[in-house]
Amino acid sequence: MKNFLIVGLFIGIGLKMAFGYIGDSYDTFLKEYKHVKILSVDKNITPNAKRALEIEKDGFKVYALFDEKDICYEEYTLKNKTLPSPDLFIKEASKIKPKLLFRIPLRMSVWEYDTPKYKIIYQTFGLPGYLGADARIKQ
Repeated sequence: MKNFLIVGLFIGIGLKMAFGYIGDSYDTFLKEYKHVKILSVDKNITPNAKRALEIEKDGFKVYALFDEKDICYEEYTLKNKTLPSPDLFIKEASKIKPKLLFRIPLRMSVWEYDTPKYKIIYQTFGLPGYLGADARIKQ
């Protein structure tokens, strides 16, 4: 009985820690987050987006864009004091060795993550106190 409780506790923690990531469906995001704000889409700014969400992830305000198939193709954050980890956007990013594509020290970097389903571009940008990050499926 004791082992069952411990296993149940870890399963519960695992379920609570699940997120929606690049490549996940719109429904997955709605299931995984309690506080979701559905945003309107401006086709002039994001012509490929069918839907958009604003969510809270690890203390960051994250914006997620979804295509015609309701798949998240881009997530980004803006105006942060610290940079978010790639794990915020890319499932199991810490287990993938990224390829550095471009870097301007203390200003910007662009990395490519080769996941089993997609190639994902992760980029960081900004100045101290006004940092942002973006992850999107490579077209």
